[in-house]
Amino acid sequence: MNGDLGLCYYIKDVVVRPEYQKRGIGRTLINELMKFIRENGVSGTDIFVELCAMLDKIPFYEKLGFSANEAQRLRLFCRAE
Repeated sequence: MNGDLGLCYYIKDVVVRPEYQKRGIGRTLINELMKFIRENGVSGTDIFVELCAMLDKIPFYEKLGFSANEAQRLRLFCRAE
């Protein structure tokens, strides 16, 4: 998770190994991240939380309150010098 300890947070790469899925681990991870965000954000404000997910995982995150949008992410790979 990446954030400004205020108004904006980004959750990236929440991964549960397939053999451990369907046991509540992913839900627990997201709930703990959201607890941290709520406790450390600017009190009394709405906090923007963005999450990047594979298409087949979107229904899982929607059950947790996230909503999908039509935004497409751009990416660039560059080699370090």
